[in-house]
Amino acid sequence: LDVLSIPLLAAVAFLLGLGGLFFDTAATTYLPDLLGRDPALLERANSRLRGTQTAASGFAGPPAGSALLALGRA
Repeated sequence: LDVLSIPLLAAVAFLLGLGGLFFDTAATTYLPDLLGRDPALLERANSRLRGTQTAASGFAGPPAGSALLALGRA
């Protein structure tokens, strides 16, 4: 469609990075509101949240990116 450009790509990358920053900050701050101030419960919830984020970014992200690349090339 001839609408993509380097400045647009840079702006989208910046906005995605900014959104990721806000999401990561909000993901750790909402747990005390949901679970209360019990340290043992917060410790378990934080470890599960971090484990899920690590698994999703490390194990699900690269295959999804590879599949999108393959689809885009085809």
